[in-house]
Amino acid sequence: MGGLGFGALLMNVMTEPSTADLTFEPEDSPAGDSPAAAASPVSQKLEKAFADGPLRPKTARLTKVSIVIPVYNEELTVQMLVELVVKAALPPGVTREIICVNDCSKDKTAERLDQLPALFPETEFKIVHKPVNQGKGAALRDGFKLAGGDVILIQDADLEYDPQDYLKLLQPIYDDKADVVFGSRFIGEPHRVL
Repeated sequence: MGGLGFGALLMNVMTEPSTADLTFEPEDSPAGDSPAAAASPVSQKLEKAFADGPLRPKTARLTKVSIVIPVYNEELTVQMLVELVVKAALPPGVTREIICVNDCSKDKTAERLDQLPALFPETEFKIVHKPVNQGKGAALRDGFKLAGGDVILIQDADLEYDPQDYLKLLQPIYDDKADVVFGSRFIGEPHRVL
């Protein structure tokens, strides 16, 4: 049973696996007898498999969430919404920044937004007032440019999305089981992670 196809995969199981912990030694050659053995095609395939497979080391380090809120004429609800966003549970050790983009509201939304840092002094805010209404998409893009978090979460100002769902949305990313998570108000509870 010689050849490169029948080798021994050695992995340090006491720590999280990484490509640095992997070595491939063909059965019919002594360990470390040539540098070519470490760079063999099989070795490269094994390293690639572990680099983006279920045994790869955890790569997501979620420490901060940027919550982008596009706002247009929401003077009656915006402070109540932000209070719910501030109080929403997040995974352990994760902080939040709230980015409100006022899309040239005609009511007192701008005034209400400017009061937020004083109402919630323990929360980091970035508040932008656009001089021209350009729509929700443009407001989101402007908010994304200001985001400093590891993950961006979109929250509508009209309470269409429930901040109590943040933990469910963020958990797959926090657990490094997903790169992106989409919520749906039509489907109900999550069925699978893609």
